[in-house]
Amino acid sequence: MASSGDTSMFTPNPEKMLIEEFNIYWEKYGSGPKVVLCIAGLLGDITYSFYPIWRKMDPKRFTFVGLDLPGYGNSRPPDRNYFRPGQEFILDRDARLAKQLMDRLGYQKFSIMGISAGGNVGMSLGCQFPDSIEKISVCNSPFDIISRDLQVFQMMSNLDNWPEDHKAYILKKYGRTYAETVVRSWRRYLEIELPTQSHTRRLKENAKKYLKSPILCIVGLNDTIVPIEGARKMKEVLPQMRIHEVKEGQHSHLTFLSEFVRVTERFY
Repeated sequence: MASSGDTSMFTPNPEKMLIEEFNIYWEKYGSGPKVVLCIAGLLGDITYSFYPIWRKMDPKRFTFVGLDLPGYGNSRPPDRNYFRPGQEFILDRDARLAKQLMDRLGYQKFSIMGISAGGNVGMSLGCQFPDSIEKISVCNSPFDIISRDLQVFQMMSNLDNWPEDHKAYILKKYGRTYAETVVRSWRRYLEIELPTQSHTRRLKENAKKYLKSPILCIVGLNDTIVPIEGARKMKEVLPQMRIHEVKEGQHSHLTFLSEFVRVTERFY
């Protein structure tokens, strides 16, 4: 297993990959036979969301591929905007781009690790390309939209309400104006989605119809952003989904990193 300071197995790329109109930044860690695509959530990127995980995983067992979604991390421009009425749902688009990245890298079959909304991207990818997916793990992913979400993301649109370590990273990576603008665009999307539940309902319908792979859903019982009820409702649709509850887990998987690594490593 790699040590916490070992970066010898990381392969950062000075050049991005042009996929459709987006210059996508990606990295690979490890050289093992189990290939796992890693997708971060709101304002997440490879460095913050996945470096801590990769450093604790066996690089001879796994090959991890991480990408920064358009508007996040090093995949800028463009700016990220979730409020896109009348356009393709952004998380479905992200799933398509991620699949094209894996195709270009030569990975026809792989597993997925999705954090928060990155789990929704992973589930969408699994629905669109079920024959390519071996296993899916998601962590604190929002499978339902409820009225309290509007208050939660109104609060989160002010970075001063974020945990200090995460806030510091976001400010350094994006700056306050851009980061808060992205969160506000997510809240505007939620305002439109809440009455209809069109995307969440479609995800459940497609998952029931198309998803074939085993699914691990990790939930932190102290998550104040994404309640566990959404995961339980998704399990009603997907009997093959296993829920792992982390008693003291908060929304960030980094608050229970050792348990996260242990459970996901065993799952894959």
